[in-house]
Amino acid sequence: MAEYFKLPCSNQQNYVEIKLPQSVGSTGTSNAAVATGGTEIVCCVDTSGSMAGSPIHNVCEVLRDIYQRTQKDYRLFAYNTQTDTKRTLKTLSEQNGDLQASGGTSFACIFTAIKDFLLQNPSSKTFIFMTDGQDNEPNGQTLKKSIDMLKLLLSGMTNSPPITFHVIGFGEVNDQFLNQIRTFGTRQGLFRYSTESKELQNNFNDMFEYALNVREFTIKLSSGKTYTTNSIDNETVGFLTNDDDDLSTITELTLTDDTTTTRNFCLTQMKNVRPIHLLRALNLISPQNEEHVRSIQTYLNTIQITNSKNLMERLEVEQMHKEIDQRMMEYRQLFTQLKMHQVPERVKLQLSALRHDPIFADAQRKKKLDLRINKNVDYFKKTDISGILQGYKDSITSDTWQMIKQQKQEWVDVYSNEDIYEIFTYTYV
Repeated sequence: MAEYFKLPCSNQQNYVEIKLPQSVGSTGTSNAAVATGGTEIVCCVDTSGSMAGSPIHNVCEVLRDIYQRTQKDYRLFAYNTQTDTKRTLKTLSEQNGDLQASGGTSFACIFTAIKDFLLQNPSSKTFIFMTDGQDNEPNGQTLKKSIDMLKLLLSGMTNSPPITFHVIGFGEVNDQFLNQIRTFGTRQGLFRYSTESKELQNNFNDMFEYALNVREFTIKLSSGKTYTTNSIDNETVGFLTNDDDDLSTITELTLTDDTTTTRNFCLTQMKNVRPIHLLRALNLISPQNEEHVRSIQTYLNTIQITNSKNLMERLEVEQMHKEIDQRMMEYRQLFTQLKMHQVPERVKLQLSALRHDPIFADAQRKKKLDLRINKNVDYFKKTDISGILQGYKDSITSDTWQMIKQQKQEWVDVYSNEDIYEIFTYTYV
């Protein structure tokens, strides 16, 4: 099923949401297994002298933790003025101490190492590229040549398995250069930035979670217009149309996933637009100026976030509303600072990272909600609640239940979708 509605805070944009069949989702298979397929993740870590101390320790700690959790021996490229491509997360986990951080930074050496690696291993790759500084010779011919050679190789791989560069910036780095790196691949990557070394652990975890679970979908409308979107959700795929797309004349669309499986969907206008749909749409908007931010905030404040009858949906709606509100406040602060005569590089970096924040927020929110459900399930598995249920059964008669239903028509268990009175009147052993 595919439905759309026009965004109230936008003149022309539509939000389209596709409900995925179970066979496309996670039935019997983890999303990570479906998403990554044969994709290999490679960590590229800056080990120059400025990373010494807490920064390199925090990076090594999170990489060890990732190995312990996944038991996957991902490659680790450590670079300063030279690149060591022989390491893996397993060898790092087994060694005593952290990676040694010393010397300067030569991006030419890591770009050349990546190029040589891709020549020998032309399969799907995701590079998580981390740096905390600038090149020793940022305008030198050696760096320019290494970038040109890597780009030349990647330009010939557009029909090959995807290559993606995700970037983590830390400290005194250059916004334009790091955004250039994340666009090197055949798919655009994401960007994270932090000013404190303790945030590096969260950034690496975020990137790994995304890289393990993301799936790419290509959507073709019956008009011929094509959109590409990424999703970490097993159940839905959502995207925004361009301003000039009139969906009132579009009746169907085709969705192709990253396993090249194609499915056709009828496209209809959404009749029951719930708060969750409105917030999913707002979450995809990346404001371009302060006025745009204000219009989003104004509309955000009109959304009734407590109307959902589904408990889990209401929890998600409340969290999304809070996240979007906080994000818009950050946008306003950054746009105000951009009006300064000389804009600090840090402001540009924070703005670039903020534009990718909704993607990571989605993953973190889903993880928290799943954890909450699992904790509740675990509690009831370990707790004898037969006495509580018997008490409810004895105290609620059919007449009493009818009186309760007059106050609220739908008393349904959100997990089983069964009438709660019927559940209470079951015979418990």
